[in-house]
Amino acid sequence: MGAALLAPFDGTVELVKVNSIVNTVGKMGKSPATLVVFVRTDGAHVVYAHLGSMKVKVGDIVHAGDAINTIGNNGQAKSPHTHVGARKVRTPLQIQFDLKARRN
Repeated sequence: MGAALLAPFDGTVELVKVNSIVNTVGKMGKSPATLVVFVRTDGAHVVYAHLGSMKVKVGDIVHAGDAINTIGNNGQAKSPHTHVGARKVRTPLQIQFDLKARRN
């Protein structure tokens, strides 16, 4: 828990929801999960859920690779992790990870 999560692309923070309850590892928590939604200028959206400490707010401009929050354990979860989803309008997008671009 606590590892940094990075912005997926250059864009704007569209939505932030915070659940301040940290679940006990191994015990299922209750909804909602802390989440953030990013939007790119072409309309692509990415959501990260089950986050720890939030470093952004609605309207913030982010750049690919910016540390925007941390991995958490809240919502319907038993252990620290992050869910990632992507869509453009109503069409789901395939997520591809570029490990060559990974910062060490």
